[in-house]
Amino acid sequence: MDEIQFVEGDQEGRTVNETAPHSAATNPSTRPSGPRSLVSGWWHTVTHASRLYWTLQIINSLGSVFVTVQLLQSAAQFGGAPRDNAFLGAVLDAVVLLAMTHLLLRPLLLGAFVRQRATFAAWSGLVMALLACAVFSVLATDLLATLSRVRGPIQEIRFHTGTSEFGIALNGWQLFAMQVVNALMAYLVWTTVYLGWKAIAARRELQRKVKHARMWQLTRQMGPHFLFNAFNSIRGLMYEDRDRAAQLITRLSDLLRVQLGMHEETHQSLREECRMARDYLEIELVRLEPRLSYSFDIAQECENLMLPTLTVLTVVENAVKHGIAPNPESGWIRISARPAAKGWVLEVTNSYGPPSTVQSTGIGLKNLRERLLLSTNGQARVEYQKERDAFRLRMELLA
Repeated sequence: MDEIQFVEGDQEGRTVNETAPHSAATNPSTRPSGPRSLVSGWWHTVTHASRLYWTLQIINSLGSVFVTVQLLQSAAQFGGAPRDNAFLGAVLDAVVLLAMTHLLLRPLLLGAFVRQRATFAAWSGLVMALLACAVFSVLATDLLATLSRVRGPIQEIRFHTGTSEFGIALNGWQLFAMQVVNALMAYLVWTTVYLGWKAIAARRELQRKVKHARMWQLTRQMGPHFLFNAFNSIRGLMYEDRDRAAQLITRLSDLLRVQLGMHEETHQSLREECRMARDYLEIELVRLEPRLSYSFDIAQECENLMLPTLTVLTVVENAVKHGIAPNPESGWIRISARPAAKGWVLEVTNSYGPPSTVQSTGIGLKNLRERLLLSTNGQARVEYQKERDAFRLRMELLA
């Protein structure tokens, strides 16, 4: 038997998957039989639905009740027989519609259409399910109406054109066929809207996953460059001061511990970013002192704001490599952050002297710009300015 997946989003829009039957390779001894698997998957789908789904279902039911009552009242104003307990009858119709869509149509759509290519058998099953829902809903509403005595069946529809009128008396199979067609159109509209909603949700989920994967890839590209500089600093100190070299290794291990602890997280707070940048600068300070000094000027309102991982470290590393290290004179780096009208501004400014002999590939700043644009949906602004003896990188970010 083919594997059937019942998929539904949870309250936060994430995706919850329930697969039935479970793979025999995973647990062959406990794989359930076909009918039991289908029942289990159906029950999971019925009992697991997002808050948004139920909100839309309730809105649809209330709208159905309102429209039905208004139509019956309008018919009475134009000479039609008044319907007793029209509101209760409309409620019965809405309850049957909700039950059929939730108990039958939704499990079928999730199992055979959502996030997978529908087969001819699936389309045939959907047509039969729609027709079955329409027939059952007509029979159920008439039966409930008869038992509860809230209304009698519609027996005549009369059309008015100006001063003349003509009518069609519906009874027997004609009345039943008209009711089935009306119900079928209602279920068809519901199915179309539901599949459209799930298609949009699936597309957004795919875009989010692609975006996250790209962010993860760009973030991990910083690792080798950073490690190369750090190990060079340690190697230069090994034969001069072993105690300081040990301190450097400790700082490096702290940086690696933080980075490895991120797992797949692509964002972190500005406070953590500055802490990592400070550890890196302390490592480079051993190699470059007294040619390197640095300062942080971070507004308290900005400390907990989020930005792509290794943003500050990337800029600081670039400043050391191309601004401070090649310059025989003393240099400095300043990191500042402050609120702005539409978010906040992060600036990294460094001194620079003669052009560096180290050829810059531009990968670091290019990746940084791409990560910022990805994380803000293109709303971030990254610009740099060369002054007489300083290089300023300015990032305008959304709060």
